Parts: sequence; structure tokens; C-alpha cells
Amino acid sequence: MQPFSIKTAFDFTASNPATAGHMALSGDVALNTDAQIYSLRNLDFNADVQQSHKKINLMLSGNVLADLNRQTIQWTDFQSRTANLTLKGVMNIAQLTTNPLATGHVQLQPFDLKETLTELGQPAANLQAAKNVTGDLDFSASAKTISAQGNIRIETLQAAKLNISNLTVKANFQNGVLDLAPIVANLYQGNLNAEAKINVNSTTPRIALQAKLLNI
Repeated sequence: MQPFSIKTAFDFTASNPATAGHMALSGDVALNTDAQIYSLRNLDFNADVQQSHKKINLMLSGNVLADLNRQTIQWTDFQSRTANLTLKGVMNIAQLTTNPLATGHVQLQPFDLKETLTELGQPAANLQAAKNVTGDLDFSASAKTISAQGNIRIETLQAAKLNISNLTVKANFQNGVLDLAPIVANLYQGNLNAEAKINVNSTTPRIALQAKLLNI
């Protein structure tokens, strides 16, 4: 079947909590029912959601290919944008009808974290600045487990009256435990070397932190 374009949009409301918004979707669809291959190219999805004082705008784009014989979905040229936060990468889903497993790699484009939190209605009083934040992340997720590994870099960070620059963090999340190690940064005229472990397997997360300050 020849590809054809789709375009749809609608408004919605919900209660508990009170939510309202607008969604729009467009793209080019191609169907091969004999081979059970279906594609949605030039995907463009936008959602504006208002919840209390929070306003969220979400944009998704890319090319999606579903192969039901192989039980896979591929999302290439993936891009997501919320506030001033942009992610780019690729995602895959395997074993669709048995035990779905999602994997992917995304890159965090440079952004201002303080600005993002403010736009999302989550101002952080103790965070004065967090500029030129970048990073990359590899992840996998199934119905039972989630794991991720990546790196985060912040060029300039001002928090709780501390001035930190060139902050780099290696992150690993597995079995409900987030390891942040090493954490390295310039602090005033010296250096910060630290590591942290956050366990979210209980109702109240458990946090362990070790840090060393050199030449301060």
C-alpha cells in the first residue's frame, strides 16, 4: 500500500488531579500487511498539558518501524523536547508480545537546568544556577527491571552558595540503586572528589555520600 499522511488533534480534560490540555499528531504511514511491517515516518507529536500551576509542553519526533514477524519496534532519529530540555537518540523494543524489552541510547543536548525547573513549575530555591548541562545515557527496561548507565556534565553550578565548575558524574542505576561515582569538580581553587549511592528500594530512599576536598 502506498504511504499516506495522517493528521489529528484534540483537546482533553481529566479530574483527580484536575488536568487539561491539547494533543496533536502527524506523520506518514506505510502498511505492508503481508509482511506485517508498519511504519510511521516524520512523526510529529505535541502535547500541552496544564495541571494546577504546572504547565508542560512535550514534543516527540522521529521515524518508527514495527515488524510484527520479528516482534520488534525501532524508533530512529528520536527527539524529545520538554521546556528547554532536548534528548536525541535511538530506541528499540524487542519481544513485543512475550516479554517486551526496551533498549536505547540518548544524548542530552546542552541546557540550563535552573531554567528547566522553573518552566516546569518546580523552582529550586537552593539552586542559583546550573548552566550548560550535557550528558549521554544507555538504558534497558522490561516489566521487572530497569537499568541505565551514563555520564552527566555541568559547566557551571551554583547551589547553596557554593560555586562549582566542570562537574562530571558517572551514573549507574541497577536493581533500584543509583551509584554516582566518581563525582569530580572544581570547587573554588581546589577540587572535589566524591561518590554517592541512592537506594530507592524502600519507601524512604537511603542516601550514602563520601566526599574529599583537595587544595581548598
